[in-house]
Order: sequence, then structure tokens, then C-alpha cells
Amino acid sequence: MVLTCLTANVMYTFVGLVLRVTSVFILLMSLVGFCFLYDVHDYRITDVAITYLLFATSVVMEIFAVITMMRSDWTDVWLSQRDYSRNILIFPFLKQATKLRWSGYAATHCQRVPT
Repeated sequence: MVLTCLTANVMYTFVGLVLRVTSVFILLMSLVGFCFLYDVHDYRITDVAITYLLFATSVVMEIFAVITMMRSDWTDVWLSQRDYSRNILIFPFLKQATKLRWSGYAATHCQRVPT
């Protein structure tokens, strides 16, 4: 729990943005470097396929991390502190709230006390 809070406190700051952009930049540069700087014919096809699979998985994970971050409650807090709403976000699926927080009922499972 503490680690999650610390991570969220860092990720929603300028330092967190710099770390996220740096991570994506290094990932893309290593992919480009592997594609163009190395002769893939010197390696077995299995090794090259595994390398590309790892790169693709990393890209998918980064995209998922950004979407998860944009749909989180922390984004709502950050936007409300700056007098914005989710309507300023570009993609429609980011404008919707993640989930319903309260059912509207105070107690859904009450036990009857014998009298």
C-alpha cells in the first residue's frame, strides 16, 4: 500500500512525466537500434522472434500503463485541482469514469437480531 501511494505520488508529477517519456523513448530507441543496427541474419530466427515479441510486449504494457493512469482516480484529483474535467481528454474512452464507487445503499447485508 505504501509503495503504491509513493508510486502514484511520483507518477503524477513532472518527474513522473519525465520518467514515463524517458522510458518510452529508450524502449523505442532500442527497438530501432535492434532493427537497423544489427544484422538479424546473424542470429537464429527463434532468438530474433523472441526479441521482437519482448519489444512488442513492452510497447503494449506501456500503452496499457498510460491508459490505466489516465483512467485512475488520481487523474480526477489532478484535473479537479486545476479546474478541469475529463471532457478535456482527447479519447472518448478516457472521458468515462472507471467504475461506480457507491451503490447508494448504506447496508446491503443486514442480519436480523432475534427479539
